[in-house]
Amino acid sequence: MIKYRSIKHILTLDLDDDYEIQGIVNHHQHMKRHYIYVLRKGEHFDPSIYIDTLCQQGIVLHEDKTLKQGCYVEHLSQVVNSILDVYYRSMPDSLTLIGVCGTNGKSSVAHNIYECLAPNVMKITTGLVAYQDQEMKQENTTPDEISLLHYLDMAYQANVKYVVMEVSSQGIDQGRVQRVYFDYIVYTNIASDHLDYHKTLLHYRYSKYKLLNKCKSSGKVIACADELYYAELKALCSNQLISYGVCSSHFQIEKVKLEMQGSSFLMNGYTCETQLLGLENIYNMSATIALLRLIQMPYQEIIERLQNITCHPGRMQLIAHDECYVYVDYAHTSYAFYKSMRFFNQIKQARLIVVVGCGGQREIQKRKEIGHYASELSDICIFTEDNSRNEDILNIIEDMCERVVKEVIIIENRQDAIVYAIQKAQKNDIILISGKGNEDTLSKGNQKIKYNDADVIRKVMER
Repeated sequence: MIKYRSIKHILTLDLDDDYEIQGIVNHHQHMKRHYIYVLRKGEHFDPSIYIDTLCQQGIVLHEDKTLKQGCYVEHLSQVVNSILDVYYRSMPDSLTLIGVCGTNGKSSVAHNIYECLAPNVMKITTGLVAYQDQEMKQENTTPDEISLLHYLDMAYQANVKYVVMEVSSQGIDQGRVQRVYFDYIVYTNIASDHLDYHKTLLHYRYSKYKLLNKCKSSGKVIACADELYYAELKALCSNQLISYGVCSSHFQIEKVKLEMQGSSFLMNGYTCETQLLGLENIYNMSATIALLRLIQMPYQEIIERLQNITCHPGRMQLIAHDECYVYVDYAHTSYAFYKSMRFFNQIKQARLIVVVGCGGQREIQKRKEIGHYASELSDICIFTEDNSRNEDILNIIEDMCERVVKEVIIIENRQDAIVYAIQKAQKNDIILISGKGNEDTLSKGNQKIKYNDADVIRKVMER
């Protein structure tokens, strides 16, 4: 909270000097009494339709001369930045901030850490902010700067000690974390993604490395020694670098066992068991263990908590098991999809049926790679839609077919594709529905249609 007098040199308003400003937000759902609301027209949403209600609650700043309500500000971004400088002059030291960065595994590692540290932790992850008994939806992997600061302030007010958040390459590149400094940064892996935005793999990779500049001088960086990027990161890192992996590491993975019911491995003399599936989850667990040890949690307590960690919704998640096993997985990069397909090939007792699509208006290159892996590593391969946006679904599928090694089945409608896969399944078959995980919408044209893979699977299996 600040008083108006502390920003009157920035913003001239007809307010008493002792008027209390309780927060700064830019989403109408977050607006409360005595807040400042920063109104910007978005591509798909115009908050000016709420302006009367917003003005009744607090101060509305905008740069639209056609609006009669609220306060017109000529250089809105500049003014807001100056107000943020005053309002968040010093981020509270009581928060321990943990950033998770990488191509794949960010959500899973953040979820693991959150479950192990609950209830004294907030997580800011893809589509969700959660702490204690509160949950709020948010759009991006890494929220915009104003929203992020608002969430951190909420954590502070709730006496939360830890905040774990996903940090995306675009979030870093766009300065969404420019006002925060991390106590710990965890790198999962760095493969290839978002090249529609970054254009080159080099720019993508170094956008991730830029996060090192946001690590406190006393902070620590955790990274996977098995990854190709590790040597590059090590050369750039001025903080203490803690490694995990199968090769020689501070936290070394040994004696891995992968089964349909779960996984186990040995780390520094301790046997770790988890109900989570696949080698990638063992890497995610190892990153979690490294972080928990750095904050002084005893090994035995870590092992107990790992055993109780539930699957992150939509990540290698078993949805139904009757005659066959039906899984959903978020894997939407070619690297993650290959790893997922390889794991299910290792544990399958009968056939592997895959249902997969690729997003529209995104990286075209990965379509043929995903198509190739799907056809090569499955027994039955079904191509379908996946957030086609404003691109023709059949054009996307045509790109996916460029490097297929056998005949594939094309069913445009994703729900129909899932129904077909389940109908074709025989005893002990594995069906993998890949690409969307726990997303609850399907983007077609300019619309977001309510849709969830797991809901479709459950309805079909109940018939």
